[in-house]
Amino acid sequence: MPPLASDFRQAGRALLRTPGFTVAVLLTLALGIGSATALYSVVYSVLLRPLPYPEPDRLVALMLSAVGMYSVVSYITAGSRRELGICMAVGAQAGQIVRLVLRRGLAPSVLGCAVGLVANAGIGAVVASHLYGVTGLDPVTVAGSTLIVLLTSLVACGVPAIRAARVSPLVALRAE
Repeated sequence: MPPLASDFRQAGRALLRTPGFTVAVLLTLALGIGSATALYSVVYSVLLRPLPYPEPDRLVALMLSAVGMYSVVSYITAGSRRELGICMAVGAQAGQIVRLVLRRGLAPSVLGCAVGLVANAGIGAVVASHLYGVTGLDPVTVAGSTLIVLLTSLVACGVPAIRAARVSPLVALRAE
């Protein structure tokens, strides 16, 4: 018997032995799925549908990527607070700290855009040959998507960079 089937059988037996727990798990899952579905339908009908954009789901994806990038850069910046405090204590100006954090945060985005452009040039012709009405090397689409990713990265990195520049060196050194 494959391990996955064995795991399912064992889980089923455990759930049958404890019917109260099984009911609680099923109710929790049902409530979680139901509330998530209701929340998404409300957000979709109130926020996304009225937008004059043909595919608002892509805006949600862009927003999620910006929030993810912001959280990663904030985490990295918070982890290097002591290092930034030492730089400021030694004499670095706020502008230098902002540039340092922006450089660290934007480097992966610029590298990702470069790799994406090279991959698009290589794979674009293959994709265009298999899909009707799609051109893989459309310059407006390529430039627009690259610009959106880089602007989103700049905004997502700018807030932690400015926040890092405002930290007092004494507070940053004392925090550790």
